[in-house]
Parts: sequence; C-alpha cells; structure tokens
Amino acid sequence: MKTSQYIKPGIVKIKGLIFILLVLNSFDVISQDGFIDISFSDNGVLTLPNPTANFSYYGIITDISNNIFIYGGNQIIKLDENGQYDNSFANSGIMTFPYNTIDINKSIILQNNKIVVLGRKANDIFISRINQNGSLDTTFGSSGFFQFNNGYGKDEAFSIIESDNAFIAVGYSINENNNKDFIVLKITQDGLLDENFGNNGVIIVNNNNNDDVLNDIIINENNDVFACGSTYDPNAYFDNRYDLSLIKINSNQLDSNFGNNGLLVLESYSNESAISIDFYNDSLFITGTSMSITGDFYNLNFYKTDTNGTLDNDFGSGGIVNIFHQLGSPFDNNKPIKQENGKFIFGTKLRFNETYTRIKWDDGSIDDSFGNDGYFTLEMTRSNLYSLTKQFDNRFLALGKKYNGSSFQHVLTRHILNDNVLQIDTNDLDDFIVYPNPNNSILFLSNRQNLHIDKIYITDISGKVIMELTRDFDLINLENFESGIYILKIQTESSIISKKIIKL
Repeated sequence: MKTSQYIKPGIVKIKGLIFILLVLNSFDVISQDGFIDISFSDNGVLTLPNPTANFSYYGIITDISNNIFIYGGNQIIKLDENGQYDNSFANSGIMTFPYNTIDINKSIILQNNKIVVLGRKANDIFISRINQNGSLDTTFGSSGFFQFNNGYGKDEAFSIIESDNAFIAVGYSINENNNKDFIVLKITQDGLLDENFGNNGVIIVNNNNNDDVLNDIIINENNDVFACGSTYDPNAYFDNRYDLSLIKINSNQLDSNFGNNGLLVLESYSNESAISIDFYNDSLFITGTSMSITGDFYNLNFYKTDTNGTLDNDFGSGGIVNIFHQLGSPFDNNKPIKQENGKFIFGTKLRFNETYTRIKWDDGSIDDSFGNDGYFTLEMTRSNLYSLTKQFDNRFLALGKKYNGSSFQHVLTRHILNDNVLQIDTNDLDDFIVYPNPNNSILFLSNRQNLHIDKIYITDISGKVIMELTRDFDLINLENFESGIYILKIQTESSIISKKIIKL
C-alpha cells in the first residue's frame, strides 16, 4: 500500500509555529544586552578600509534614521543603518575637507540633518557645517568655516552643543605665557561669534597659569551650561598634577555662585581628568580617569554631583564609582551611552579583551541584567575603543581600531541593547499596539497616543527593508509574507520604536 504524502495544513502551521518558537528561544541566548548583533554586516562586525594618512577615525554618531557617521582627521564617512556606504553622500559616502591640516574632534547632527563638525585647522579652532548631501555649507562662517585663534599659539576645540539656535564649543586656548586656558565660544547659526556671550562671544578662564583643557559640554533643562576637563599644574607633586575641573555658565556668563567664580576643581583621587559629562534627573554625571600615586595603575571613574558640583554620597563610594581598573594601560577616552532610563553603558579595552558594563544612575551599582552578571567581554584584537553611540532603541555601536600585521584597521561592531527586542509585545501601556501577533493574515496597529509618525517600514531579521508603509495606515496584510520573524519600525519625532511580528 502506497503511503500518503498528504499533510494537513493545520499540522504544517503547528510545526511552523514550533519552529519559530524554537528560533525565538535561540535568540534569548544571543539577544542579551551587550552581546554582538549578528544581523549587522559580517556577524556583527564591519571592518573599514585603512584610512588615508591624515585620517585617524575618532568618533561615531547616528541620525534619526539610524544612518551611521564616522568622523576624524579631515573626513566624514556616512553608512546606512546596516553599515553600507551611502553613495548619495559626498564622494561615494566619504566627505573629505580640502585641507590636510584639519582634525575633526567632534560632530553633531542637527534637526535639519545638517552636520556640524569642530576641532583644529592648523593652529585655529574651526567649526564647519555640512549639508545633508555631504557638501560644505558655504553660507556658514567664511566660505563654510568659522575659525578662531587667540593669537599666542595653537587653539583647539573638543566638544560642541546646539543651544538657543546657536552653538557653544569648548576646548583650550594658548595664552601669552604659553599655557593652555579653558575656552568657551558661542557661535551663531551664521557662523559668527555671538557678541552677547562672554566677551564678544568668548569666555577664557586662566586658572593660575596652569594648563587647562575642557573636553566635553552639556546643557540642562534650565539652560545652564556645564563643561568638564582637567587642570594641570607642572609644579605640583607628581601624584597631584592633574585635577578634574568643572565650569558652569548661565545667562551668557560664568556663574559666580558655582565653585570659585564659575570654576570648580574636584580633588578626590590622584591625577584626575574628566573625559565627558552628562545630565540626568537633576544630577551631573562625569566620566574621568585617575592614576595611582605610583603611576602604574589607571582607573576609569564615574562621578555623580548635584548642579552645584557637590558629590552625592549615596552614589558609589562618596559620589564616585570605579568602573574599571588596570595596570599599565591608560583608558580609551570615549563617552558612555546614556539610556532613557538613566542607565549608562561603558566600554573600554582591558588588557587583551574589550569589556562593557552598565551602571545605574541612582546608586552607581552595576546592572546585573546586562551581559553576564553586569559585564560583557568581547575577545577582539582591537587595540583601542574610540567611540560608543546608540542606534535604534535596542542597539548600540562601538568603533575602535586593530592592527592587522602591517597597518591599523578600524572595526565597527553592533551590540544588543535591550534583551527583550525579539519578544512578543504584551505591554498594554505601549504607545503602539500590534495585534493579533503571531498572525497569518491581517495585522492591526493601534496608535494609542496619536503620536506623529514620520516613517513606517518592515524589515526582516537581518535588517533588510521588506516594505515601506504610509503614515496613516492601521493594518498590514501579511498573507504574501513568508513564515518567519519580521521587525516593524515606527519612526516618530523623538525615537524609533521596534515591534516584532511573527508570520505563521
């Protein structure tokens, strides 16, 4: 008797559902916070071509569409969200300034998708604005450039923010005694100094003729400007030459009620320097480095203060958390990622491996839901980890370099940020509800808060766009989709929300 090959459709669907659930269970292993996102590039790793001689990649940022921008030296590279070069940007995805003397230290993206970069051009602080297509915006400053020099030597800027339709930049300026002074500049949208700020657009702080450098800047919800850096006294004892420093500006002037006429020096450890500063829940969070008295151990520290600069004794040990500690190797100067819930993700090179961790904002404790008991270690031969940035609501990127035996190559990795990104949505308080899910025909979308939607699209699990949708739709027909897992991405004015879809 011939065996029938007929299988009931219901059994096929059940088997398909079992397979999908098994796939989902396997994702529980690889979708933990911190782990490599294997859907990005080559199993989560993108190796970039060797840079030109004057280009050492330095930083990475993303825009509202999750495009990736890598900057440093005199170049900016634009990649799409999956790491492919954007050929519509400048020259096949690479914008190169026509000057070899330019070093880009920082880049920000404006709401109109123009890019502002700053750093050093020869001996001057420079700021430029780049159009969305990668061309130089020649309406900014003088033919696309704002430049400043105090007249005594090399001046340089390291960070910039947008404030009140203008830009505030910080760094250092050489004075007549060949020392570095803190410098803050405010530049209009036209690329000119704002004469209402400081002394004709400039605030310079000379701290007893020490070498003073500002590395990062933020602005809080009260429009107070805070900047952090270090002050260096070459005449002090070896173990106390560097001190972590903060300045505060309000109403276009140094705040005389903050520290000593707007400058606060924190002397907590030996040889401290501030890398970055952030703001959350009325508190300042500063990332900095310190060195042991003997000079052989380095620490990466996290400081929490109030807006007066007073350390929070309930945070870590006396307001300070030691994130990492190692012998003989200084830490990479990258800024941690701040999540919307106030948790901060740190990454650095620890001896032979990269190590990531996440710290809670309230008490400075390690978030043990991240990675393995709070840590994720990546066995990669990158010698430096330059920059971290967030991509989507559930991914982050890490940029660093490695030596391939003859030259340095730069490597970009993408990591999981939320360990529930591939779970079925069951939270009825979500702004968007997708139902019924799983499904094999019509899927409905409820916009509970009537949020403004900029873009809606569906991707497969690798990130490839399968379908783009109009803004005013409320249902999706899944009948022509193959069985499997898809991601519905809803882009609003403030975020991109990802919803997993299962087609039976």
